[in-house]
Amino acid sequence: MPDTGNISSWMKNDDKIEICANPVTTCLEAQKGGAYRVELCAAIPEGGTTPSYGDIAMARGLLQIKLNVIIRPRGAISTTPPWNNRLC
Repeated sequence: MPDTGNISSWMKNDDKIEICANPVTTCLEAQKGGAYRVELCAAIPEGGTTPSYGDIAMARGLLQIKLNVIIRPRGAISTTPPWNNRLC
């Protein structure tokens, strides 16, 4: 059985894992676990919002993997507006 404690121990070489993370310590743990890229966000339970400038700067300074930053001024919409049905 593979070591499930480290993602890279059971991934194929061309597999890439992106982790949605907050706070910065979680980003560092994702890097240590073999993540290819981290998406930094705040307020994950609310659907994710833009993290603070300080979190972005700290993550960029400490990470050696790719970093994406979610840009969302408020949490995700929790109800579907009536016009959304026309989009499908």
